[in-house]
Amino acid sequence: MDRHQRDEASGVSGTDQLAPADNLLPSFIVFGGARYERATKRSKPIRNADTQTDGKAAHTLARDTVGYMTHQLKLASVFLHLEPNIPSSCSPKQAAQNGELMLLNTSAQTCDSFSLRNIWTTAYAAGVKELQTLLENDCSAINAKGFVVYNRRQLGVKKLSEKFVLGLGQKGSPLQYAAMAGHIDSVLLLLTRGAEDDSYPYLKDILGDEMDTTVKSMSASFRAEQKEKRMRGKEKPRSKAVVIPPSLAVE
Repeated sequence: MDRHQRDEASGVSGTDQLAPADNLLPSFIVFGGARYERATKRSKPIRNADTQTDGKAAHTLARDTVGYMTHQLKLASVFLHLEPNIPSSCSPKQAAQNGELMLLNTSAQTCDSFSLRNIWTTAYAAGVKELQTLLENDCSAINAKGFVVYNRRQLGVKKLSEKFVLGLGQKGSPLQYAAMAGHIDSVLLLLTRGAEDDSYPYLKDILGDEMDTTVKSMSASFRAEQKEKRMRGKEKPRSKAVVIPPSLAVE
């Protein structure tokens, strides 16, 4: 009795045997911020409807689906230039043996992997002193839009639930990146240097209405003081009175 006859005798078809394995495959995968569907194309329709053909078709479909999703993940890893973020205390070999998943930590607290070569990355990952030095050298891009560079990847402004975070999103301004990182001192510096809060998400969307009002009032008062100092410096110094010595009387 061959395998097909044993399956018929037991009342279990090839499709039923492969059904649990097929159901384990997800309908889609989210990887690198992109969604990859499970659907694949069949080259030819199956005309023979016997159980053995159905079992082979189910096995082929499951194999093709896994191959298709593997190919999509390889394309995503090449396109996004993904690299594992492994701490120095753990070697790559140990991490692979332990099966640990190294999550990307893009908080502004750790700036070891940030490339501080542009104003957007500096506003997000560095302190106010580094930002001030950069602005003193070049202040032309203070209102320009760009990306934060992290591990040779370009990250932008992304909305997550009710918050704005650093991720695979749109370009942002230095003011927006500094606000997302919580660098209020950098936000004040940018506002006093002429940064404009003129694009979405606004400071009130990132920091909240109360903090937005406080920051802008502080920057306005600081700019008023700076303007007053400049006006005082432009005032012409008063001319000193010329003292003419008394002429000596001629006898």
